[in-house]
Amino acid sequence: MIVNEIEGQIVSSCVCVIIPNLTRKVRPYAFVENVVTHVDYRGKGYAGECLDFPKKSFDVIMACQCFWYFDHEKVMPKLAELLKRDGRLLILCMAWLPYEDEIAGKSEELVLKYSPKWSGAGETRHGRMKACRGVGASLSDDELVRWDREHRALLDEIAPEQFSVLHYAALAVLKKKPE
Repeated sequence: MIVNEIEGQIVSSCVCVIIPNLTRKVRPYAFVENVVTHVDYRGKGYAGECLDFPKKSFDVIMACQCFWYFDHEKVMPKLAELLKRDGRLLILCMAWLPYEDEIAGKSEELVLKYSPKWSGAGETRHGRMKACRGVGASLSDDELVRWDREHRALLDEIAPEQFSVLHYAALAVLKKKPE
């Protein structure tokens, strides 16, 4: 985990896993996810500052579910300098389908009840919902306890013990411009 601190307080973090790829001459790639910025510090580019690696470190950088949270004008030049010649940026978007899946739809309604300004409608399972920025990153401790209790009751009511939630996924592969 990489963190960005201001005056001793963690204001932003992300998980960046660097993976040596044994099938490609051990050329590494990075997987960036779980980008989180404290609500009081959002929109200031702090998450992108977490990507502090030497230039030309990676053949591939994969941004899964985090790309739209970055300030694109700041992060794209940074990602370009981190990529080696002919490097690739993979942008992955996955979301559940709340209109096609009752569990996703009802879970989303509950998030919006507790966090009406949440713009992420479209994050399910109980743990995933709790981790979404509309719940775990936004609610007070008391609200989180109430939400947790209500969501578990909702799942007990509408979901079997084992279930899956309908999702879609989209992937964009961008190639670094020649230098």
